[in-house]
This record gives sequence, C-alpha cells and structure tokens, in this order.
Amino acid sequence: MGFLVFVLLALATFRTTRLLIKDEFPPVKWPRDKILNWLDPDDDWKIEWLAKRNLAGEKLVDPPDGHLGALGRTIAYLMTCPWCASVWVAAGATYIATLFTSVQLPWLMWPAVAGVSGLLSLFDKD
Repeated sequence: MGFLVFVLLALATFRTTRLLIKDEFPPVKWPRDKILNWLDPDDDWKIEWLAKRNLAGEKLVDPPDGHLGALGRTIAYLMTCPWCASVWVAAGATYIATLFTSVQLPWLMWPAVAGVSGLLSLFDKD
C-alpha cells in the first residue's frame, strides 16, 4: 500500500506542477502570467503597457520596473522551475495525503515525491 501511495503522490505532484508552471489552461495561465509580469516585467510587457497608454491619449511615462528587483526575478524563476515548484506541490500533496490515508514517514515521502516529480519533468518535452 505504501508504494502505491508513493507512486500516486509522485504522479499527482508531477501533473499538478506542470499545470501550475506550464499549461495554457486559461484559469491558471492568466493569473500566473500576471504574477510573473509583476515580479519580473519583461520588455514585451513594457511595450504593450506603453502602447495602451498611447492609444488612450494619456501622457506617456516609463512603466514601472519589477517591483521586487532581483528578489522578484528569483521568485519568478522559482515559480517556473519544475524542480523548484515540485518541492512545494509535493509538500501540499503529502500533507493532504496524510489527512486521508496512512502515509508512512511523510517527512521522507515529501522529498522523495518531489525528486521523482522533478525526474519526470526531464522527460516532458512540451
């Protein structure tokens, strides 16, 4: 039973992580892109921002830079890295699994599940 729980947790963690960092599903993609643009605005975002202001007849001003600077870029990277994000998804999945099943050694299951999820992301070429 323990091995089956481990496999299911690893697969669920992989799929949830991919949904959060890569998928184009609009209810997930839109807030993810907004958060990433706030943390680390890129040049395309700045150009779009300036174009909208110009069409509205507003006075052009420089768009805001990243609100958090290097910290924002770091957090944005961690949000898009499958290895990094899978650690937090695995923590949540392991915690939820302990509420409904008997997960043996959850403090060891968590990093193992995150590691397997990270390894699975190496084979995800999409």
